[in-house]
Amino acid sequence: MKLYHSNHKSLVTTYSNIGLCYYRLENYDKAIDYHNKNIEILKEIYGEEHTKIARAHTHIGAAFYRQGKWSLSKKHLDKSIR
Repeated sequence: MKLYHSNHKSLVTTYSNIGLCYYRLENYDKAIDYHNKNIEILKEIYGEEHTKIARAHTHIGAAFYRQGKWSLSKKHLDKSIR
C-alpha cells in the first residue's frame, strides 16, 4: 500500500532515519542515497538553504569520509556550513 508520493513532505524524517540506519550498518552508499532523497524534499519545502538541509549534507559528508572519498566529503561538509 502506497500512502505518499515519493517526495511527500511527511517522508523527510523517515528518509533521514533510514539514512542514519544505513550509516550505522556501514552501508554508506545507501545512506547517501537516502540523505539525497531527503535533501530533494527539503529543497522543495524550504528552498536551497535551511538548517535541515545543512544537517543532511553533514550526514552525506560523514558517509563519504568513511568511504575515504575525501573530496566528496569536503564538498558536502562545506555545503553544511555555508
